[in-house]
Amino acid sequence: MKTFILALAIFFTTKSVYAESIIVTIEQKQEKKKQSRWSLGEWMIQQRQIRLMDQWLALNTAEQIGPEWKLSYGSNQFKRNDTTEISTSDFGIELFYGFLGVGYDQLGGDGSALLKNTAIKLNLVGSSQQSTHFNILYGTSKGELSGAASSSYMGYEGDLYFINSIGYHFRYYEFTPESESDSHYFSGLYRENAIFIESGFIRILYSIYELNYKENISPAIDRGSKIKLELNF
Repeated sequence: MKTFILALAIFFTTKSVYAESIIVTIEQKQEKKKQSRWSLGEWMIQQRQIRLMDQWLALNTAEQIGPEWKLSYGSNQFKRNDTTEISTSDFGIELFYGFLGVGYDQLGGDGSALLKNTAIKLNLVGSSQQSTHFNILYGTSKGELSGAASSSYMGYEGDLYFINSIGYHFRYYEFTPESESDSHYFSGLYRENAIFIESGFIRILYSIYELNYKENISPAIDRGSKIKLELNF
């Protein structure tokens, strides 16, 4: 009798262990299936991520096109403090090689150079300066009308192409005086927004701009428009 009972116990224990082993095997198999499973939603998310990576690579990894030169000349009409109307001009020159560039631009005022700006520029997005791109910059500025006062400035600029030959240009500078204890100093903001059309190396822009500045304690705001011609090489 005892032998029979012992045999039954061993039998059911063996069955229990065997059943548990089967359950574990099934769960492991299901986990493997789950890990290898894909859904339409996951596939769409993955494809979107691939497209974004491809887009970033297309914008930032292009064949080396060598140095880029740009010359510009603009004719300006603006009002100072919404009263006096002034006509003047400005010009600029820029050199880029890869992602690094240098530039000089002269913003006109009262028939002479109001600001003479020299900057180092860094291209963060874009394969060239004649494509959709975004630059940051840092430089120094001399204000001729403010007794040769000096300021440093930081800012950004860039282009957004709507189609191959038409786009939007933007520029923003923020000027900080080297020392406000000097007899002359300059501080302020410069904003410019433009629409452009180009053919080959020639570009024509129409801009709306604002220079909000202070020379020592005398604030002024210049608001106006300009037509600019750029030559890109």
